[in-house]
Amino acid sequence: MSKRPAVPSPRPPPLPETAAAAWQRLLTAQQKIVLRNEPLARRGSVKALHDLRVALRRIRTLCATFHDLSPTALTQLERSAAKVGDRMGNARDLDVWIELLKSLMRANGSADLSPREQRAIIRTLQEERTRQEAALALDCASFQRTKTLIDKLANQRRYRTTSASRDAFAARRMLQIRALIEKRYRQVGSFSEKPAHDLRRAGRRMRYLTEFFANGFGAPTAEAGKWIIR
Repeated sequence: MSKRPAVPSPRPPPLPETAAAAWQRLLTAQQKIVLRNEPLARRGSVKALHDLRVALRRIRTLCATFHDLSPTALTQLERSAAKVGDRMGNARDLDVWIELLKSLMRANGSADLSPREQRAIIRTLQEERTRQEAALALDCASFQRTKTLIDKLANQRRYRTTSASRDAFAARRMLQIRALIEKRYRQVGSFSEKPAHDLRRAGRRMRYLTEFFANGFGAPTAEAGKWIIR
């Protein structure tokens, strides 16, 4: 009598990702963006500097989200990344002015200058931007410290034990930012520049959170992220 084929036992569902594992996975992804774009930014790439600065912003969002895993170290990284971001902002501001000047030249706003003279002005501004503003940011001690902290925390073996899951950390931070957005939105009615700027910054933080964690919260969260981008 033939034996019945053995029925494989059902596999247990995979364990949910821990907060520490999620923190290191997401931090490592941003670290790769930083390291990939740094040499390009040093050669004057506007896009690379922008992508590098965005990666540092995302790292700051991660630091705030997973703060309780290692409060002292994550606070140090967040502050260091903020200093670097401010320095890079000077180069980005000059990029904006260069693009504005190009637009004016295309609109014949510099009729007194020959095309050769126009190109020389743009080239001088771009070289100044790369040599001074971008180089200052990439060579500063804060940037080197930030990279060292990122590498250390991405490879750290142990974090403070916690029963909170990855999604608990993410949900708590999303609720904090939602409350901040509501507060800033009420303040914008005063027609002051600062509340509007703060509202934009809060919206940007929520956008990063939805990009990081939308898969764990379903379609409504992903849709909210799309609306924030728009």
